[in-house]
Amino acid sequence: MGAKTKKRVRKKLQFYRANFGLEAPYSVIVDASFCKTALDYKINLKEDLAKFLDGERAYPTTSSCVVTELAQQGEESSGAALNAKRCFRMECGHLLSKKKEKKKTLNGEQVPQPRVATSRECIESLLKTPGKGYIVATNDDELKKEARKIPGVLILTVYQGQLVMDSFSNATTKAVKELGDITMKEIDQKERELIEEEKKKRELEQKANEKEKPKMNKPKAPNSLSAKKKKRVISAPSSEGEPKKKRVRSKKLLQNASKEGVEESKPEVESIEGTIENEKTEE
Repeated sequence: MGAKTKKRVRKKLQFYRANFGLEAPYSVIVDASFCKTALDYKINLKEDLAKFLDGERAYPTTSSCVVTELAQQGEESSGAALNAKRCFRMECGHLLSKKKEKKKTLNGEQVPQPRVATSRECIESLLKTPGKGYIVATNDDELKKEARKIPGVLILTVYQGQLVMDSFSNATTKAVKELGDITMKEIDQKERELIEEEKKKRELEQKANEKEKPKMNKPKAPNSLSAKKKKRVISAPSSEGEPKKKRVRSKKLLQNASKEGVEESKPEVESIEGTIENEKTEE
């Protein structure tokens, strides 16, 4: 059973507890059709029902009419009859047990015993008796229709080898709307505390699972020391808007510079001429 189905089952059980007085341990009324399908799919009535009903204790119960109906069907339903015999018995009043059976006589003739009702008729009569909410496990479609007419009846079935809980019937929703308890405001504080504790446990389990998960090897960033440094690009100051300044030189400065150049060149020429004359005298 998945997590989503567990949540749905828990919410529905809380709804029936708050509005119809359903209490744990749950007594689940089982009919002949459910016993047969449970045997076919190898469903343990006591253990699997307890797991499905939020881990609470569940006691499968039947009536003597259901057991006799399965026993009369022969070898085909012998295993289902054994499963029904292991369940708890409810007094239905249709068939008296051997201990309570009393042979009545009328004018020396025995009065016939009360007739054995079918499992469908027997369970219908049990559901109509006043009391707290009932849980019925059946695969009989006609019995489901009759059970959905009675408010406060929770129906379980076997579908594709798994236990399934039926949705709320119209009779139950109408009864709850009349009482004004559709919002489930009258849930006890103990149940609220239990719900909060369960949430905290789940959060802790999720955190523990996240810590246990191995970390994936992510690509590492490049080493900053081994990488080449980017060259800085020095941008020249923009002079788009500023007008260019003209270089101004006075005529006097230019004349002085030309005179100084001529005077500096004269001694160089004199030195060259002197070297040439010395070479000629030596020869």
